[in-house]
Amino acid sequence: GVDYVLDPGMDSAGSLEVSYANTPTLTADGLAGISRDRITIIDCKGTCGVSKPTAEVAVPANAGSIETWNLHWPLHHYIDHPHNDSENVFSGDLPQVVSYTERNYVNFDGYFCGQNNLDISGIHLSMDGVLQPLSTHQCFQKCAANQCVGDLCFCDGHFSGYDGPTSNALCLDATMARYFCDRLPDCEGFDMHAGANRVFLNAKSTDDATSCETNVALMTADANYNHFVAQSDVVDQGTENTDGPIYVENLYNRLVDDDVTSTRTELDWAFSWKQVLRFTGIQFNSGGKFKLCFCDSEHLRTSLPTEEFTGGACSTEKHYSVEIGTIHVSSVSCLLTDSKFQRVDCRSQYHGGLRCYRPPVEAPRLIPPRVQDDVRVSDLVATDAFQAAMGTWCLYGPEEVTQNDPRCQLVAAYQSVR
Repeated sequence: GVDYVLDPGMDSAGSLEVSYANTPTLTADGLAGISRDRITIIDCKGTCGVSKPTAEVAVPANAGSIETWNLHWPLHHYIDHPHNDSENVFSGDLPQVVSYTERNYVNFDGYFCGQNNLDISGIHLSMDGVLQPLSTHQCFQKCAANQCVGDLCFCDGHFSGYDGPTSNALCLDATMARYFCDRLPDCEGFDMHAGANRVFLNAKSTDDATSCETNVALMTADANYNHFVAQSDVVDQGTENTDGPIYVENLYNRLVDDDVTSTRTELDWAFSWKQVLRFTGIQFNSGGKFKLCFCDSEHLRTSLPTEEFTGGACSTEKHYSVEIGTIHVSSVSCLLTDSKFQRVDCRSQYHGGLRCYRPPVEAPRLIPPRVQDDVRVSDLVATDAFQAAMGTWCLYGPEEVTQNDPRCQLVAAYQSVR
């Protein structure tokens, strides 16, 4: 079984992840992480499928009742738009369709735009419809704080002993630099090292007199760097890339290629998908050992007598008959003194805690799904079908949703009534 490690006490929120690498699916097809499967926690000497939930769980409230666990579903990102109204507002870390404009770039070899680095802290950008921190591609984060493995690390751009936690240096190739800059409204270009995959994104200036985009005299000569500026009507100097911009339409495929092992600094989603269910908000009153029990809704559908079948929904203790593993509520430093935890493969859970596997069992390799494509502005404006469909949605959809939908800003009829 799996060994889970969570910190004790009310100040430490943790999570429990149920993951299978080879199962067909843990979630409902096409419903973006929704699942009928559930978990419950029992005392360590109890039996899954027989014992009642332990009373030692502080959160969720009333954890000693099986009804509480029946309603404690895994975190998902599905949005059922007709369901949303003033009484039912869905909130959370949701994917977003982000519009962007593909731009041509003019390059100035042997120059960089000084004192104009974009501060990457706190910036998120859309990757296949999900907002992710730009800092995951910071050289220090990728190549010093973590051991990045794979063809998207570009750690030759990390200057060890020079880059620190606050550095704005990104370890990207030119393709990814353009991909990211196009999706950031505050990015007007980037400086790239001539001999390494080392990039600094340039912030868009509100003053033409201080913008390298409009005033090339502000550029600084340095043979080690080449400056790339997003082309606009006022830029008529430099050398235009005659091959046109190279865009990463298949960036997702590069991120999760089966032949590439990547760290979380490459790609991970906060929610559940078919390989992993993420149950969040788990807190214990005190330390100890407990059992994690699982209700497999698909097994219920195929194994229960007709009179006991409740539509695949987990409802009683006996439905939670699968023992997943042991939960150790203790500090990590204490557990490391236990010999059985000194040679295990432990993985950080996205929302807190660890899940550990003892040899010969290996941690499942999780491949995050593609959520949705970002939307090119040029495609949206030029497509009559899009305008017709979005016109209906933006004019007649729930106002509390449509007013925050960036696609509605492209619908003229929507603008005229707002």
